[in-house]
This record gives sequence, structure tokens and C-alpha cells, in this order.
Amino acid sequence: MSDKLIESNQEIYDHLKFLKDAGIKPPEPIGLARERLARHLNMFPLPHLAVDICMHFYAKTFQEALDEGKSINFSEKQAKRVYSMLMPKLSGANNIREFIACVANAMALDIFPGQEGTRLLFAAQVAHTALTKRPKKRNKTTHTSTAPSSPTPPIQQVKL
Repeated sequence: MSDKLIESNQEIYDHLKFLKDAGIKPPEPIGLARERLARHLNMFPLPHLAVDICMHFYAKTFQEALDEGKSINFSEKQAKRVYSMLMPKLSGANNIREFIACVANAMALDIFPGQEGTRLLFAAQVAHTALTKRPKKRNKTTHTSTAPSSPTPPIQQVKL
């Protein structure tokens, strides 16, 4: 993450802390409040809290592993693990959207290769479907009996 991005994020955090210290409760989740504040400050592209956190710790973990003398391959695996662990859990509509943003970002940067990214996006789709689908109510009259309602007429033999 660039120094300018870290600096701009710090400015947002400082403003949010000022509002919190003044006793003003944010009316929306912190990520949305952060986005609104960034727009107000004319910061473009808009920062995305979940993606920024995942990327910050991905870069930090990768660099720390390299500094410890680990191989690039090992460092990438460690950083990818940290990125994955920091992604939002698939519970609730907002978290699912944040999860999708993190996966899409990781796919764009080749942190998650296509097949793995596709698998994660499918998991998000399943979670979203489970969240939005309600079981249908059964009509009690159609499922009360398994026996036929009227006896079957006997089969008549036809002479040819």
C-alpha cells in the first residue's frame, strides 16, 4: 500500500475518531461512513475498508517473510493465508458484498488464481442465496395422504 493511501486512510480515521469523541454515533457501518467521508474529502478512487485491510496485511506479511530470508514462494503463501483469514465472513448481506470485493481484488492482482477465485465467488453466491431464499409454505391439503383419492377401475380385456 502506498504511503499516500496510508496517509489518506489515517486522515479518515482521525476524522472518524473526532466524531466518535464528540459523541456522534455513525448512523451506518464504519465502511460506509468511511466511504462517505472519502467522497466528502474528494478522495478518488474511494477507499474500501475490507480490501484495504486485506491488502495492507498481505503486503506486510509478504515483506516480513522476505526480510526473514524466506523464499518468494513461501512469502506469497504466507501473505495469501493472511489475506484469506482477514476476508469478511460470509454472514449477512454487507459481509457478503465485502467478501466479494476482496475476492475480486485478489483475482485482479493474481493473489487468487482464476479457479480458486471462482470457487470463492461461488461460496459467496451460495451464502447470498441462503440468506435471501425463504422456504415455501406447503399447502396442507395436497400433502395429507399418499393413497389415491379414488380406486382405480379394473382393467378390462379387449377382444381383437
